[in-house]
Amino acid sequence: MRTSTKSQNTADIKTFGSDEYEDRDSKAVLARSRLADARKLFERRFWKVLPRNERGMRILRWGADHAWLAGPTNPKRSVRRWCRKWAPWLTDGELSQIVAKTEVSNKRWSNDQCAAVLEVSLRISRHLRFRFIGANDDPNYEIRYALKREDAAKRSRKYRAARSTGGKRGRPALKLSEEEKLKRQRTQDAKRARRHRASRKNASRDISNIRTRDGLKRDVESRTNKDFNGRALARVGQQAKDPIGSISGVLSDDQSLARQPDGPDGPIPARAFWDEDPDVTLSRKPNKTRIRSTFRLTRRQREIAAEEGISRDCVQNLFDEFTLFHLSQRTYSTDWDVSWRNWLIHEIEIDEKLGAMNRAWRAA
Repeated sequence: MRTSTKSQNTADIKTFGSDEYEDRDSKAVLARSRLADARKLFERRFWKVLPRNERGMRILRWGADHAWLAGPTNPKRSVRRWCRKWAPWLTDGELSQIVAKTEVSNKRWSNDQCAAVLEVSLRISRHLRFRFIGANDDPNYEIRYALKREDAAKRSRKYRAARSTGGKRGRPALKLSEEEKLKRQRTQDAKRARRHRASRKNASRDISNIRTRDGLKRDVESRTNKDFNGRALARVGQQAKDPIGSISGVLSDDQSLARQPDGPDGPIPARAFWDEDPDVTLSRKPNKTRIRSTFRLTRRQREIAAEEGISRDCVQNLFDEFTLFHLSQRTYSTDWDVSWRNWLIHEIEIDEKLGAMNRAWRAA
C-alpha cells in the first residue's frame, strides 16, 4: 500500500517555524559575524593566540559567550573549540570552569560593549569596516552621528551634481523696472491681507476691547467680583452647597463684598484655598549620575566588599569589571555604592552555582 508523504504533524511545523527558532538563528548569525570581526582585529594586531593576562581573559570570556551563541546545536563544543584555538595555554580545569560560567551568563552584548572589551576605537572600527562592533571612545554617538551626516551630505552633493542642469537655483528673476516692482509688491501685499481677513471667523474686534462705543459699555469689574469666589472653590473641588442653594462661605450672585461683615463671620477669601504653607518643603529625588572613566575604588567600597566576604586580592579585578560594564552600558544610578554591593552579591551567587556544578561534576 502506498503511504502519503504528508504525514508530518502540523504542530511540529509550527514549532519549527516559531519565533524561538528565528530568534536563535538571528543571535547565531550576529555572534558569528562578531567573531569574524574579532578575527580580523587579531590579525591586524598580529595575534596568533590571546595574551596571557587580564586583558586576554576578558576577551576570552567575551569570545566564549559569542561562541556559545554561534553554535546553538552544541554550544559547549563550540566554546571549547574557540577557547582551544585562541587560548591553548588553558588547562582542562580552567576550560571546564569557563564553559560552566558561560552557561549561566546572560550573553547580552551591545556593539559598544564588544568594542570596550576588545579595545576598539572609532578609527580602527571604520578602518576595518566593522558592522557589529562599535567604538569605545564615542559613548554618546556624537562623532558617529557627525560622520553619518557628513557622508549623507557627500551623497547628496554627488546626486545633485549628476543631475544638475547648470542653471541657477530657484525661479528666474523678472525683468521689471523699479515702478513695476513697487506695483507688483503692493498688489501681492493686498492679496495677502485679503486672505488673512477671510481666514478669520470674526473680522471685527472683540467686544471686551470696545469700552465705549455707540452707548455700549461692558462692566468687566462687576462680573469678576461676582464670579471670583465661585471659580476659586471650583478650582480646589469644594463646591458643597448649603440648604438655601448658595455656596457656603462664598458670595452669591446678588450679594456684594461691601455688605459682608469682617472678622471670623465674614466670607473666606479665595486666595486662602491655594496659599502655600512656607513651612512645608517638598522632598526631591536625588539626581542620577553616570559612571566615569576616572572612577576609582574608594575606602567605602572596599569596606562593602569586606562586608560581603570578598578577599582583598579579588576586589580590584571585580571593580574593574564593574566599571567596564557600566561604562559600556552607559548606566545611570543614584547611589553607586548600592550598585557596587548588588554587583558583589550577584558575583557571589554565580560563584556558588559554579562551585555546586563542579562538585557535582567531580562526584559523577
